[in-house]
Amino acid sequence: MPLPDAFARIPGDDEVADVRASVPGTLEARRAVLEAQLPQSKTVKAGAAPAIAVAYAGGEPKFEPIPQTQVARAVNTGNDIIQYGDRYYLCYEGMWYVADKPTGPWAATAEVPAALYQIRRVLRPIP
Repeated sequence: MPLPDAFARIPGDDEVADVRASVPGTLEARRAVLEAQLPQSKTVKAGAAPAIAVAYAGGEPKFEPIPQTQVARAVNTGNDIIQYGDRYYLCYEGMWYVADKPTGPWAATAEVPAALYQIRRVLRPIP
């Protein structure tokens, strides 16, 4: 259902003007689309911990193997956690973190096994 035209007529200096970014056809909405397409970069110090607490439904982590790979993924958390060998890798906000246990503590790392990047090829084969 489209928004009423009144939303597009909210003045840019109004206290609720920030909603204009969600109103199709407004300059703010077009700007938001363009900004979302810009590449983002982030620098994290090696070994830094992520600003997130990893939790598992039911308490204990549950991992299932990803077919045709050497990795397993956590299936009872909202986080992207991959097990490879005896290490665990968390992908959070585009950064990789590593831990010896599936609950952490997590530390930023640039050393990510190639096996983790092969997941994409299995799930979405490259022609």
